[in-house]
Amino acid sequence: MSESGQIPDDGTNQITTIFQENGLEVVSKESSTECKSSPDLNRQSKPVVLVVDDDPAFLRLMESWLAKLGYYALTALAARSALEKVSEVEPDVMLVDLILPGESGFELLQTLRELYPKTPIVAITGARERDVLLQAFQQGATVFLHKPLEPETLEATLRRCLQLGSQFFAGSSRDELAALLELQHAIASGMSSSHLLHLLLQEMLRYTRGDAASVLLVEPNGKTMRIAANYGLDEKVVKEERVGVGERISGWVVAHNEPQLVLGDSPDDPRLGAATRTKPASVGMCLPMRGRDRVLGAVCVTRFQGDQPFTRDAVDFGLLLAGEVGRAIERAEAAEEQINLERSLMRQDKLVTIGELASGVVHEINNPLGYVSSNLASLKEYIHELYPMLRMIASAESQQDLANISRNLKNMDMQFILSDLPVCLSETIEGVDRVLKIVSDLKNFSRDDEKEKESADVNQILDSAVNILWNQIKYKGELIKEYAKLPLISCHPTRLGQVFLNLIHNAIQAIDQDGRIVLRTIIQTDQLLVEVSDSGHGIDPEAINRIFDPFYTTKPRGVGTGLGLSIARKIVDLHGGRIHVISEKGKGTTFRISLPLNKNSMQPSS
Repeated sequence: MSESGQIPDDGTNQITTIFQENGLEVVSKESSTECKSSPDLNRQSKPVVLVVDDDPAFLRLMESWLAKLGYYALTALAARSALEKVSEVEPDVMLVDLILPGESGFELLQTLRELYPKTPIVAITGARERDVLLQAFQQGATVFLHKPLEPETLEATLRRCLQLGSQFFAGSSRDELAALLELQHAIASGMSSSHLLHLLLQEMLRYTRGDAASVLLVEPNGKTMRIAANYGLDEKVVKEERVGVGERISGWVVAHNEPQLVLGDSPDDPRLGAATRTKPASVGMCLPMRGRDRVLGAVCVTRFQGDQPFTRDAVDFGLLLAGEVGRAIERAEAAEEQINLERSLMRQDKLVTIGELASGVVHEINNPLGYVSSNLASLKEYIHELYPMLRMIASAESQQDLANISRNLKNMDMQFILSDLPVCLSETIEGVDRVLKIVSDLKNFSRDDEKEKESADVNQILDSAVNILWNQIKYKGELIKEYAKLPLISCHPTRLGQVFLNLIHNAIQAIDQDGRIVLRTIIQTDQLLVEVSDSGHGIDPEAINRIFDPFYTTKPRGVGTGLGLSIARKIVDLHGGRIHVISEKGKGTTFRISLPLNKNSMQPSS
């Protein structure tokens, strides 16, 4: 076994017919050769990978990565050129972006699948919506990669695709292909880990004609395993069962990362430990569920009748299915960790931004509160003067009383009071409204909207960011708004607000004085464009390619987190959009965000 814990790919692993778990009994040992899936690469010196994407920079990056990984890259910017290239050279794997100019990625997927029914196709997308993934799968995608890509993920995916391709070329049975496609469909549709485990067992039982099956997963402590899914086991055993890693057969399989077979009954095997076997098994197998660089658990399948052992083909196919599910579970766990990390970073960025803006926001609140307080003092004084007069009027009973009231009113400057009262009330209401607006914008900015998207007006989201930043904007120069009449779009308003706040804040910091900030919204076919431009000092050419990297900043130490633009890009990616920057040293910078308009985004906002 290799240091990484993976079985060496030498085709000589020992499959031992010795074991039992959950009712499976050990009887004997025999060695055999494990059939390892290896790509059929005799057709060419290097595996050929077709990459279709409309971004030339992305294609150059992929050519570099693929060359380092030992692949030959065919690249195309559009569907037409992709089809021309695959007509000349049949690729081993195809990577297709779902957003392409002209013919869509979905249409290209369907065409490529019709041309090459057995070639694995990897759909590349920045979208996370389930319906997008399902549509791509229905059009022929085998697996999915989400942008931005990582070299390690790409390498593992290509390796799996080549193994999958070799299964097709080796003439796999219809049952195998049906089971594999069913499992891939479930993974693509976002099925939960619990349901995936049950589906895995269903396919294993269907393919092997087994009578019972179970999955044991290693618990977070790394020392014990629990039964996470089963068919045909005693429920009391399921609830109470805990197996130590390295103990009994399933624990041995996980510790050694080797499959084990069972034939008959051999209660003397020490690995059985204190196993409770309520129903003796006739034959069985236990397979490691392999992730990228560790074993996640064990898959056990049992037959209670007959003495025909499970075949090496069944072991190989079981390892393939278990590996697909294991890696899917790892990806789900990694995605959840990434989401939690990004959520934490977004909150941190919000707190830092609010902290940096605190003095300006306090000033913006203090100004209206100042004249509200002054006006309330004036109103209090007017009431103090008018209240005695009102009591005298209410209790007047004679002409003399009325004469006294009239004389007292003449001594008061009633004309001034009557003219100043409406002004005081109007300014007070205006000041309170201003404070409430700022507080509302801050509250909306700080809240979490991580659940369902909602309909919102991008112009209003921009204005909310401006309200929070106004105290800084007004001292730096002119603010110009060039808003188009926009439809409501489905989005996360708070997250988009965080993007706009960061971009406008950066624009403010780029201007020394007497500058100009332009906010522009544009409708362009099926895209909504948002531009934030400034007349500041611009971005150095050597920094332009790094500004979206996490923790990279050109600001002085202690100013900002270096996360603002990185988070902005992640939020835009979450909405299925793109963010670009155009900058010239000494002449300013423009950030352009393009957001997709869905079919329902047709009615203009009021």
